[in-house]
Amino acid sequence: MNGRGEYDEDRALAGRLVSRLLESAGKEGVYYVVPFPTRWRLYPFPWEDFGDLWHGLVWRRFVIGDLAEIWAGRLQLPADALKKQLEPLWKGVPRGRVERAGVLEYTVFHGDDLAETGLTRQRVENSFELANSKVVWSRDPHEEQNPEQRTALRRLLHLD
Repeated sequence: MNGRGEYDEDRALAGRLVSRLLESAGKEGVYYVVPFPTRWRLYPFPWEDFGDLWHGLVWRRFVIGDLAEIWAGRLQLPADALKKQLEPLWKGVPRGRVERAGVLEYTVFHGDDLAETGLTRQRVENSFELANSKVVWSRDPHEEQNPEQRTALRRLLHLD
Protein backbone atom coordinates (compact mmCIF):
# COMPACT_ATOMS: atom_id res chain seq x y z
CA MET A 1 0.00 0.00 0.00
CA ASN A 2 1.39 3.44 -0.84
CA GLY A 3 1.85 6.19 1.74
CA ARG A 4 -1.19 8.09 0.49
CA GLY A 5 -3.59 5.15 0.99
CA GLU A 6 -2.48 4.63 4.58
CA TYR A 7 -2.94 8.34 5.24
CA ASP A 8 -6.48 8.26 3.81
CA GLU A 9 -7.30 5.21 5.94
CA ASP A 10 -5.99 6.94 9.09
CA ARG A 11 -8.05 10.05 8.34
CA ALA A 12 -11.18 7.97 7.75
CA LEU A 13 -10.68 6.16 11.06
CA ALA A 14 -10.12 9.44 12.90
CA GLY A 15 -13.26 10.84 11.27
CA ARG A 16 -15.35 7.86 12.41
CA LEU A 17 -14.03 8.17 15.97
CA VAL A 18 -14.79 11.88 16.08
CA SER A 19 -18.29 11.20 14.77
CA ARG A 20 -18.87 8.60 17.50
CA LEU A 21 -17.60 11.00 20.13
CA LEU A 22 -19.84 13.81 18.91
CA GLU A 23 -22.87 11.52 18.66
CA SER A 24 -22.54 10.16 22.18
CA ALA A 25 -25.58 11.08 24.20
CA GLY A 26 -24.04 12.64 27.28
CA LYS A 27 -23.30 16.24 28.08
CA GLU A 28 -20.49 17.95 29.95
CA GLY A 29 -20.94 20.84 32.35
CA VAL A 30 -21.25 21.95 35.94
CA TYR A 31 -23.98 21.57 38.53
CA TYR A 32 -25.09 22.94 41.87
CA VAL A 33 -27.36 21.43 44.52
CA VAL A 34 -29.11 24.29 46.28
CA PRO A 35 -31.25 24.48 49.45
CA PHE A 36 -34.80 25.73 49.06
CA PRO A 37 -37.35 25.95 51.88
CA THR A 38 -38.91 22.53 51.28
CA ARG A 39 -36.16 20.58 49.51
CA TRP A 40 -32.80 20.72 47.77
CA ARG A 41 -32.83 21.41 44.02
CA LEU A 42 -30.41 20.30 41.33
CA TYR A 43 -29.24 23.03 38.96
CA PRO A 44 -27.47 21.39 35.98
CA PHE A 45 -25.66 23.59 33.45
CA PRO A 46 -24.57 21.55 30.40
CA TRP A 47 -21.97 23.52 28.48
CA GLU A 48 -23.58 22.79 25.13
CA ASP A 49 -26.75 24.50 26.37
CA PHE A 50 -25.29 27.32 28.51
CA GLY A 51 -21.83 27.86 27.07
CA ASP A 52 -18.55 27.29 28.85
CA LEU A 53 -19.72 28.59 32.23
CA TRP A 54 -17.99 27.69 35.46
CA HIS A 55 -19.28 27.63 39.01
CA GLY A 56 -18.66 31.22 40.10
CA LEU A 57 -20.30 32.67 37.00
CA VAL A 58 -23.20 30.20 37.07
CA TRP A 59 -23.78 31.07 40.73
CA ARG A 60 -23.93 34.82 40.06
CA ARG A 61 -25.78 34.66 36.74
CA PHE A 62 -28.44 32.02 37.49
CA VAL A 63 -28.53 30.49 40.96
CA ILE A 64 -28.52 33.38 43.46
CA GLY A 65 -31.40 35.14 41.70
CA ASP A 66 -33.65 32.13 42.33
CA LEU A 67 -32.36 31.69 45.87
CA ALA A 68 -32.89 35.35 46.74
CA GLU A 69 -36.37 35.40 45.23
CA ILE A 70 -37.52 32.32 47.15
CA TRP A 71 -35.80 33.03 50.48
CA ALA A 72 -36.32 36.83 50.72
CA GLY A 73 -39.94 36.56 51.84
CA ARG A 74 -39.19 33.88 54.41
CA LEU A 75 -36.29 35.88 55.82
CA GLN A 76 -38.12 39.20 55.53
CA LEU A 77 -35.26 40.72 53.55
CA PRO A 78 -35.31 42.59 50.24
CA ALA A 79 -34.32 40.18 47.46
CA ASP A 80 -31.57 42.51 46.19
CA ALA A 81 -30.00 42.71 49.65
CA LEU A 82 -30.12 38.93 50.03
CA LYS A 83 -28.63 38.48 46.57
CA LYS A 84 -25.64 40.64 47.55
CA GLN A 85 -25.12 38.55 50.70
CA LEU A 86 -25.32 35.30 48.72
CA GLU A 87 -22.97 36.39 45.94
CA PRO A 88 -19.64 35.49 47.60
CA LEU A 89 -20.93 32.15 48.97
CA TRP A 90 -20.67 30.14 45.73
CA LYS A 91 -18.56 27.45 47.39
CA GLY A 92 -21.01 26.97 50.27
CA VAL A 93 -23.26 24.33 48.68
CA PRO A 94 -22.67 20.99 46.91
CA ARG A 95 -21.43 21.33 43.36
CA GLY A 96 -19.55 19.36 40.74
CA ARG A 97 -18.62 19.04 37.11
CA VAL A 98 -19.11 16.43 34.41
CA GLU A 99 -16.35 15.86 31.87
CA ARG A 100 -16.10 13.53 28.91
CA ALA A 101 -13.41 10.87 29.43
CA GLY A 102 -13.90 9.07 26.10
CA VAL A 103 -16.58 7.75 23.81
CA LEU A 104 -19.65 7.27 26.00
CA GLU A 105 -17.45 7.65 29.10
CA TYR A 106 -17.77 10.48 31.62
CA THR A 107 -16.26 11.45 34.95
CA VAL A 108 -18.28 13.34 37.54
CA PHE A 109 -15.97 15.34 39.80
CA HIS A 110 -17.66 16.05 43.12
CA GLY A 111 -17.13 16.96 46.76
CA ASP A 112 -18.84 13.81 48.14
CA ASP A 113 -21.55 15.90 49.75
CA LEU A 114 -24.86 14.87 48.21
CA ALA A 115 -25.99 12.88 51.27
CA GLU A 116 -27.46 15.86 53.14
CA THR A 117 -29.43 16.91 50.06
CA GLY A 118 -31.40 13.74 49.41
CA LEU A 119 -30.41 13.87 45.73
CA THR A 120 -28.84 10.82 44.17
CA ARG A 121 -25.94 10.40 41.81
CA GLN A 122 -28.43 8.94 39.35
CA ARG A 123 -30.31 12.24 39.31
CA VAL A 124 -27.13 14.12 38.40
CA GLU A 125 -26.31 11.56 35.70
CA ASN A 126 -29.82 11.81 34.24
CA SER A 127 -29.65 15.60 34.11
CA PHE A 128 -26.55 15.34 31.90
CA GLU A 129 -28.09 12.53 29.80
CA LEU A 130 -25.51 9.94 30.84
CA ALA A 131 -27.87 6.94 31.00
CA ASN A 132 -26.15 5.06 28.17
CA SER A 133 -22.62 5.97 29.21
CA LYS A 134 -20.01 4.61 31.56
CA VAL A 135 -19.83 7.05 34.48
CA VAL A 136 -17.08 7.26 37.08
CA TRP A 137 -17.57 9.42 40.18
CA SER A 138 -14.32 10.95 41.38
CA ARG A 139 -13.95 12.94 44.56
CA ASP A 140 -12.19 16.21 43.81
CA PRO A 141 -11.00 18.63 46.52
CA HIS A 142 -11.70 21.50 44.09
CA GLU A 143 -15.43 20.66 44.26
CA GLU A 144 -15.63 20.41 48.06
CA GLN A 145 -17.61 23.03 49.93
CA ASN A 146 -15.67 25.77 51.64
CA PRO A 147 -16.50 25.29 55.35
CA GLU A 148 -16.65 29.03 56.13
CA GLN A 149 -18.91 29.72 53.15
CA ARG A 150 -21.09 26.74 54.00
CA THR A 151 -21.53 28.00 57.57
CA ALA A 152 -22.23 31.56 56.42
CA LEU A 153 -24.83 30.40 53.89
CA ARG A 154 -26.55 28.13 56.41
CA ARG A 155 -26.69 30.98 58.95
CA LEU A 156 -27.98 33.43 56.36
CA LEU A 157 -30.80 31.09 55.31
CA HIS A 158 -31.47 29.87 58.89
CA LEU A 159 -30.81 26.24 57.94
CA ASP A 160 -29.23 25.22 61.24
